[in-house]
Amino acid sequence: MKNFKLFLFLTACLFFLNCHTVTESKSSSNPDFKVGKAGFEKRLKRQFDFDKLSIGFYTTKKNGSSKENGLNLTFKINNLETISDSLINSYTDVIKEEVKANLLHLKDYNYINITFENELTKGNLRKVNSIKIKKQLS
Repeated sequence: MKNFKLFLFLTACLFFLNCHTVTESKSSSNPDFKVGKAGFEKRLKRQFDFDKLSIGFYTTKKNGSSKENGLNLTFKINNLETISDSLINSYTDVIKEEVKANLLHLKDYNYINITFENELTKGNLRKVNSIKIKKQLS
């Protein structure tokens, strides 16, 4: 019985150690667009106003078997609090369609993480408000 408890404990430990999620994010490995990063940014600026766009990608491995690749888009927008939720949702739909139309190797990406940020700095204090939305690309 003592050996069985030890066996059960070791089996449970091995199971929980192998069940983990690893997320890697690399801003230097930017995805490629048909119109280039600057062209993609210009296409989005025609649709809505933002100050800066940051592009990156992430890879998430779950339980060592499944893998999720995603695209991170972060938009710096002034006065984010004045923009309605319905307008934010329409922006995300536009962004998703532009990504689908312009992203090279689209089949390699599963999701798009869209973040809208507003940053306010007063002296040493930096306050960031953000809205994050995850959309499936397929």
